[in-house]
This record gives sequence, C-alpha cells and structure tokens, in this order.
Amino acid sequence: MPGTDVWYIVYHRRPLSETDGNHRALAYDRMYFNEDGTIRPVTMKVQDNFEDGNAVGWRTYGGGDWTAAHGTYSVAPAAPATSVTSAASATSVTSASGGLALQDTDFSDLLYEADVTLRDGRGEAGLAFRATPPEAGEEGFHGYYAALTAKGLVLGKAAGGERTPLATARLTGASGGTHRVRIEAIGSSLKVYVDDLANPRISTTDSTYTSGSNGVHATRPSPKPGSAAARKPLASFDDVAIRSDVFSFEAADAPNRFIRHAWSRGRVDPDVTPYADMQWKVVPGLADPSAVSLESVNFPGHFLRQRDGEVWSEARTDDAGFLGDATWRRVPGLSDRSLTSFESFSSPGRYLRHRDALLYAERVAPGERPGATFREW
Repeated sequence: MPGTDVWYIVYHRRPLSETDGNHRALAYDRMYFNEDGTIRPVTMKVQDNFEDGNAVGWRTYGGGDWTAAHGTYSVAPAAPATSVTSAASATSVTSASGGLALQDTDFSDLLYEADVTLRDGRGEAGLAFRATPPEAGEEGFHGYYAALTAKGLVLGKAAGGERTPLATARLTGASGGTHRVRIEAIGSSLKVYVDDLANPRISTTDSTYTSGSNGVHATRPSPKPGSAAARKPLASFDDVAIRSDVFSFEAADAPNRFIRHAWSRGRVDPDVTPYADMQWKVVPGLADPSAVSLESVNFPGHFLRQRDGEVWSEARTDDAGFLGDATWRRVPGLSDRSLTSFESFSSPGRYLRHRDALLYAERVAPGERPGATFREW
C-alpha cells in the first residue's frame, strides 16, 4: 500500500470440487513480517463482506432467491413450497425455504462466524458447517447448523431433509436484529456464541460429521397460497469469516513477540525458528471441555501447562494434576477486551503472563495487565 508498510499477497486458487484448471478465483491476504524481515506463513482463509456486490465462491441450493447487494447476502423464497425439517423436531414439514448457500471448502476443526439477520420471525436463519453439498437443485444437506429463531438459538444436525436439534438456548431479540454468530467446532466439541464471543450460548458434543463445507441457510414455514408475504426477504448475512483452530499469540505490550516454547520452557520472544514452535492448536480443555488447552503444532501431544507458577510445554499424561494444569479459561483481554487472556483452570485468579521473556501463571496487578493480554493471529 503506497506510503505505508502494509503489504498484501494477491494470488489465485481453484474451488475444491472444480476439475478444470482454468476455473480459478482471485484472492488476497495481508502479509505480516518478523523482526528479521522474514514473512510469516500465509494461511488461506475465507472472508466475504459482499461489498463488491457479488457472491463469487458461493453455490446455492433449493428454491431461494439469493442476492449480494448493499454489502449483504440476502435470501427470499422464489419457488413453490418444498419439504424440509423444522428446527423443533426431526420430522419433515412443508416450507417455503430460502435454501442453502455453501462455500466450496472443506474444513474439519474451525472457527466460523458471520453477522446474521433473521428478517422473518416465522422462520430461522443461520450457519451451516461440516456440510456435504446436496445434489444440484436440492436444499437438504448432511452436516451441522446453528440457527436463530423467534424463540432463540438452535444447534442441530441435518441428514438430508431431516433435522435433529442437539441443543437450544433462549435469546432475546433473536428476530429482527443483526447478531454476530460464531461456531467453534473442534473435534466432537461444538460451541455456539451469539454477540458475546467470550461465553458460548451452547456447548455440546457430537461426532457424526467430521469435515465439510461451510455456508448459510434460511427456512420459513410456507405462507398461505397467494400471500404477498411469501416474497419478503427471509434473512441476510454479512462479514463471513472462516479460519482454522491453529493460532499464534502475540503479546499485546510487545509487538512481534509471541508465545512459544524453547527446550520445553514457555517463552515470549521474537525467535520464531522453527515457526511451528509459536503455533498452537486450540482444543477443548483437557480437564473441562468448556475451557481450552493449547497443543503445540511442532510437538503434537505436548500442551502448554503451568507448574508451580512456571509455564512449560510438556507431553500429555492422564494424571488429573497435569490435565488441570494444562487447561485454561479463554477470557476477554485484561487490558483490552477485544484481545485475549488465559486464566489458569487449576489456579483461578492466576493468568498466563510474560515477564523477562518467560511465561508464568501469576496474579496480575492492574499495571501488569498488558503483559497478560495477547493478540490472536
């Protein structure tokens, strides 16, 4: 970018299901640099804010009329009623469904979020993930969905035209307003956040589907024949973002210094060789799946744990003490709530922090909060 030190990489990639090498899409990602000038590896993600007025990369199914305009992706029913399942039971019901729109992706463990606006309170709208794309023209899929309804939030799994709820939660004002919905799907652990991205509204487990496409969907019970309401928008979506569960954590008060391990000792420093020493897979907490554990990418099976106040990367054991010490509460940043802090599960009130380039689990005074706050990459 002229006049700045901001750089982007622009490249092309091909949708997974396409076999024609010429069927390629333009993409770009921002580039970030280490202190020695080397480029941090670029991880392809999915992001779409629809500001360009198109829906490149999206494939639609069912009878919905999908439109990318005015910075959103909206759907209205466009065909006679078809048969899909309601969010309330696993039986098929007649519906004027808006259908399904999927990205041509294949993710297993992921973080997936988007702005969702349910415009018709009689229906539902939300995110689909780990989905197997249906046949052309059909809207039933195999995978998971998280949807807003007039009564709140539902997380379920779909098997073609049949849907089975796994968990529900009440949510005031689910219909009419715009809500930020986030999915954390890591192994069999499924969490759904709405607006408050620190505390899940739904947390459950299911291992039916392990990977697949991501998308958005909307349904609504069929109106009476001839009703003008049948053409009103069902839902709209914006600011879609999908990324993996592998993170690097940069110290909020020390730019370009990351949580890493060296000779097993937890550190915060700019020495990122090998790069994987500063990459962590965020998995359900070993002692409590509602919390998290940080597994080393470079040494699978080794987890960041606190031991007598010091922090180490060590091989997992099934000892209850290790499981608790390797589990952390992921909370809003102590010095900046848009960032992240980690509270020790086994020692509540003690936070992961850096001091003199080393990591500790300690109580944090107000002036020390930036050292216990981290930016996720």
